[in-house]
This record gives sequence, C-alpha cells and structure tokens, in this order.
Amino acid sequence: MASLNVGKKFHGKLAPRSQGPTQRAVKVSDELKKIFQVNEYVKFASGSSKYQDIICCLPVKLSKRIFGLLDEKSLICCRSVCKYWRLIAEETLEEIRLTEVLNSQIKDMMECWRRNRIPSPSFANFVEVPVPLNDDEQEDVPSTCQEVVPFQAVYDNIKTKTVKMEERNVYCGAYFIDVVLKQEDKNRVLDYSGGRLMAMSYNKKWVQLLRVASETKTISVLKGHLGPIRAMLLCEDRNLLITAACDSNIRCWNIRTGRCDMVLCGHSGTINCLDVHANSLVSGSKDCTVKVWSLHTGQRLQGLRFRHRASVQCVKINRATIYSSCNQGVVKIWNMENGSLLKVIKAHRSSVKCLFLDEWHLLSGDSKGNVMAWSVNCGASGCLMTFSHPEAVKSLTLTYLRVITGCSDRKIRIFNFLKGDCLTYITLRPESGPLLSLRFQENSILVNTASSVQLYQFSKVVWDYTNRAQENVVTQGGLLSETSADKGRKMSHTFPARGDMAPPSQRTLYSNSVKPKSTSFLQESRFHVNQRVCGENRKQPVIQSEKAACGRMKKRSAHHPPTRDALFLRLAAIQRARCVDEVSINTEYNARLGDLWRAEHNL
Repeated sequence: MASLNVGKKFHGKLAPRSQGPTQRAVKVSDELKKIFQVNEYVKFASGSSKYQDIICCLPVKLSKRIFGLLDEKSLICCRSVCKYWRLIAEETLEEIRLTEVLNSQIKDMMECWRRNRIPSPSFANFVEVPVPLNDDEQEDVPSTCQEVVPFQAVYDNIKTKTVKMEERNVYCGAYFIDVVLKQEDKNRVLDYSGGRLMAMSYNKKWVQLLRVASETKTISVLKGHLGPIRAMLLCEDRNLLITAACDSNIRCWNIRTGRCDMVLCGHSGTINCLDVHANSLVSGSKDCTVKVWSLHTGQRLQGLRFRHRASVQCVKINRATIYSSCNQGVVKIWNMENGSLLKVIKAHRSSVKCLFLDEWHLLSGDSKGNVMAWSVNCGASGCLMTFSHPEAVKSLTLTYLRVITGCSDRKIRIFNFLKGDCLTYITLRPESGPLLSLRFQENSILVNTASSVQLYQFSKVVWDYTNRAQENVVTQGGLLSETSADKGRKMSHTFPARGDMAPPSQRTLYSNSVKPKSTSFLQESRFHVNQRVCGENRKQPVIQSEKAACGRMKKRSAHHPPTRDALFLRLAAIQRARCVDEVSINTEYNARLGDLWRAEHNL
C-alpha cells in the first residue's frame, strides 16, 4: 500500500508550473524524502537520529517495481532526489521504453501475419450446412458434430435440414497468365464458356467469334443489330449465341453457320442482361421490365408482368423462379408459373449489377462493394452473410463454399462462405486497367479489363481431405500461417497446358497467396521442390530442360521433398558455418592452450 500511495502523494505535492525546473526538482526531492521516511528513529552510536530511505533499503527489483508504478514525468523528477534514485529511475525508464518498443514490434508482426496468412491451396473438407426445408420434406435431427452451426440466427424460426457440402480452397494455388487479346476498350462485352470459342463486341453493332489460342483469331463476324451490343450468352455446347443490344432486340445465332435463327422483339429500351435455363430465356431492360421467352417458339410468355421502378441490371432464372435487380438496389423474386411476386429484398443502398444463383443460395453485389448472401427460401428473410469490398463489385460466383468476386479496385477475392473472412486475393497487373467482368471456369478465370483480355490458368490440385486439425497445420477455413509446417500438403503443381495456349516458355508463374515481388527464399524453395517432385506426373508436353530433369529423377531412387523444419535447420547450419561468433573463437583458443599446457607438463 505504501507503493501505491507514493504516486498520489507525489502528484499532489508537485510544484506549480510557474516555478522553474530547478525549484520544482528541489521541492519534489524534499517531498519524496518525507514520503519514504521511517516513523521510528534509528539511533546510532553517536546518539544522533536520522530518517531512513525505504527505497535504498529495498532490493533493486522491488525498487524498480515501485518506480514502475509512476509515469514518465514522475520518474524524471525522481532522478533529482539522490544518486541511487537517479540510477533506479533511469533503469526503470529504459525498461519501460524497451517494453513499449517490444510490444509495438510484436503488434506489427501479428498484423503482418494476419495480412500475409497463406491459404492451403489443397485444403478440402465436407461440411454440414443447414438449408430450409421444402413443403414436402421432413425435418432432420440436428447434427452434434459441429460446435457452431452456420447461419443459425437467420434459420432460427425456420425448419431446416443439413446438407453435406464440399468446400475447397479454389483459386488459391499458383497460376499462369495468358494474354488472350490485347486491345484497349472500356466498353468491351464478352462471354466465354470454357471451350475454344469466345464471343466479344467492342461497343459495336456486330459480334466477333474468336478462337482462344496462342494467337487469338477471329472466326466470324455476326452482323444484324442496329445498336451497340450490351449483353450476350455463349452456349457452345448447344451451338447457340444470344445477343442483346440497344435496339431493344434479342438475336439468337447459330455459331456453326453464323446465321441468325431467331429475333425476339418486345422490349422498349436497351437490354442490359440475359440468362438462360433449359429452353427459357429471361431478359432485363432499361424500360424497367423483365420478360421471359421460349427458345423453341421465339415467343414471349404471356401473362407475366415483371416490373421494377428503375432500370433492370441483372436477371437470373431457374426451373420455376426468376430473380431480378435494378438500379435502386432492389432484388425481386418472381414465380414464373403464375407471375406472382414472392419476395422483395431492399437491403442494398446502391445499384445491384451482379447476381449468382444456385440450388439453395442467392448472392447479390452492388456498386458500393457489398455482396450479400440470401436463402432462396422465401421464409428466410435475413441476410446470411455480407462480404465487404472497397469499391463496386463487377462479378461474383459461389463454388465449393467459396465466394469469388471481382472488384473495381483490380482485385479478385476469395471468401469463406460460411465464415465471411477473405482467404486471399489476386491483384491484377497495373497495366491491365479497370476490371470490367470475369468469367469463371473450373481451373481458370477469364479476366476482361479495359486494356486486354487475360486468362488466369490455375494448377490442377490433388485435394487433401485429411483431418489437418490434429496435425496443427491448418487453422479455421484452411488457412496456413507463414510459420506453419507444410506436412500435410499434397498439392500437385502441374499446370495443364491447353494445346492452343501460349507455350510454357512464354508464360509467367504467379501465386495469389505469395506475390512475385515479395516471395521469400523458403517459399520459392518449397514451390520449386513441389514442382520438381510432381514433374513426373505431368501429362502435357514439357520443354527440353524439364524432360532432362524428369529423366534424371527417374534414374535416382525415391525422392522425398524436405519439410519446412528441415529447410530451417539446413539454413541455420549454413549460417553457423559462415558466421562464427567471438564466443566460439575464444572457446576454441582456450581449448588449444589447455592442450599445449598439458602436453608441456606431460599430463
């Protein structure tokens, strides 16, 4: 208690600021001497009595502990009491400053770790996800294997069942970038279904069909629209291309013959979006209407009046439901059989220009960077999860419980759908310009920017479904820290070369988890080791140097890549061999002197 009262008495006895620093120091010194006095007199042999300083009688550690309760200004004043107090105060100040520096460094390291955490590119798992029940289904018994049930707050008053879904860290591995087309256009519209053909329009009245190859060539030019094209759908498996333009017409083309087989008329404004399911086509226009067409007859389905109060920006369709969004941020869900409005979502505060739809979930992205996930069940009214971006969202998709988005800040982000955290992101090249749209395929992403069209070809992955939680390798969501060991990684860094793509010698290898400019030596070594080990299993043609390396590996015995810990030990041994400290030199020198002395004395 005496140490705690020191600060209170000391602060109460400080001299006013009007006095000089010397006078304040003298008064503080007198007050401190009175505080740390002993109530009993200590009588000496001479018969005189003096006061005793408690700080001088205490151990040094305890004295520093008492001084550590004071602030910096008080410690500076304590240096004027006596020489011993000055030493203790200066040491305490130094320790406080060193502690602050250490804490700041630890904080910076933790923030750096959070920014640079690396997702495991081979992580895969099966998760039980609750989904609302249909009218003809029965409620399941809730699973007890999961501690936290996803979306529990939204499904609290709704009967649900658990569906076993697969999650993978897609688009988290290494990738090549192939420049498919290099031509600047800020209004480029294209569609790509993952095959050999790509449809594209440069804000013109015609469409170009291109063959995606090492040298992209135009196959045919489809002309017929009276205004610039605003939307298109390429169905290569059906030999069908659907285009919509500012002339309010929709045209269906046969990509084999290049002939327009059907013209759909009915809108009174620019058509902004299209979507197709089976033989039903849905379109959204600037005239605030959504129309449904039959691809068999070419006629609009009568009796369906789907309307917004603003320009329709995106539409999606499944077997019996239509989803549409507009410039006011309103998302509407319609029943295609009777034309009734099932649900209205008004959570967005800006224009919703992209939607994604699957069997259980609906995702909507607006121009202010918010992506919201919803249940397709109309009874679940709440938002399942929100994914934030700094700028407008241009494209989005949901695959293997991973939300992949393209933002105007030239970044492609991969989110964990169940937890909402961003696993990693891919930054486009600075010379690419603004991002216009994305087309997602199984192992590739077609990136449409203002200056070029690029194909991000990702490596094939051998997905690892082992329980990594027991190995202390992977954290929640399949994240790896930079200090974690890669003991359970079974990633196969094989890069499937398309026969019509650029040769490997002209490609550049990147990784969305480790940027090219800041790749550490250990990460490069680990990548090249994996690439060297998996070279035997490549099915595509390789260059001559890779063939020679594979031949040498086949002649040798079984090779196992070193672990991260082994690499650390090897690097430490090399550093110790090159940098010998003074202690080891002195120890060796003393040992030699001892040997010489024993030799001289015949010991």
